[in-house]
Amino acid sequence: MKIAVICYYDGAKSGLHLYQALKSAGHSGAYANKESGRDAYARAIADADAIITACDSLSFIKDDGFYIYDNNGREIFEDGSGHEVKPGAVMISMPVGAKYRRKNSGYHKAYEVWPLSEYRNSYDVILPVEPSMNYPEINDGWLPHAINTKAIHARAGGGERFIVGAYMANQDSKNVDRYLRPAIEQLQGEGLPVEYELSGTTYHVPHSTFMDNLCTYAMYYGQITPLGVYGRSEVEAMALGIPVICGILDIAVKRAGDISDYGAPCLKAYNAEDVARVIRDAMAGKIDLEKVGRASREYAVRVHSYEAVAKRADGIIKMAIQRKKNVSIR
Repeated sequence: MKIAVICYYDGAKSGLHLYQALKSAGHSGAYANKESGRDAYARAIADADAIITACDSLSFIKDDGFYIYDNNGREIFEDGSGHEVKPGAVMISMPVGAKYRRKNSGYHKAYEVWPLSEYRNSYDVILPVEPSMNYPEINDGWLPHAINTKAIHARAGGGERFIVGAYMANQDSKNVDRYLRPAIEQLQGEGLPVEYELSGTTYHVPHSTFMDNLCTYAMYYGQITPLGVYGRSEVEAMALGIPVICGILDIAVKRAGDISDYGAPCLKAYNAEDVARVIRDAMAGKIDLEKVGRASREYAVRVHSYEAVAKRADGIIKMAIQRKKNVSIR
């Protein structure tokens, strides 16, 4: 099956890794992002049997209904765009982002928003990257971040210092200032020899350097956000066997679907006090970091490996095809 994975913006390369996972499973197709240019989009989708817009869409719920904001989907796919889609091809959207959450009041953005009903007309399946965002109004499931776990081997051990690392894709995207910094300062005030180290685009740390740095960390601070889930860097830490601190919400576990123990390897924390407590307990030996690290590695392989994600994607594509057939029959 030919599968096109396209992204307007793919900063964390999650779309690229999804494509590589599908390719490793025997699928052909293409990958394109904004930097590839519109012609690359056209070539990617021209003869694809399934088209996945990965990690692009943002949505929100206002008081008067469910709306979708899509970075570039309509521009790519609407009639007259010059980008023809193969007849019968299924369309799958993977929305992601902090704006993809319920709002109590209106939200203004200088882009077009789509009502869910219209969004459904363009996509056969909607799979939020964050399972907490798989609202009952969607209920299509969740496709995890894909990680090449065969290329990431569990580390032999951390460094001599007790360092808690964190990676920020943009300015304090994971509430480091709100939760991690005060926790570390509190522990240092108690006389504990703990440090923290920040990486990410904000700090001009290349990904390869970040992966090297990860191996020296005793623990990894993932994120504590309203999304209630972990991101790609957290999965990379898990794959290395590094214990991850993260604010996993129960709703994320519920909406993940069949992965009932979603987030089990993570050490849960929801505020600065929780973060300090988890680190303090780890340093005191009350948490077996080696055991947590092994569980994290096993979880990353079982849920986020190329093989696992490709298998789930196959099932999702089959669901999309069947759904399209059912619509056509009516």
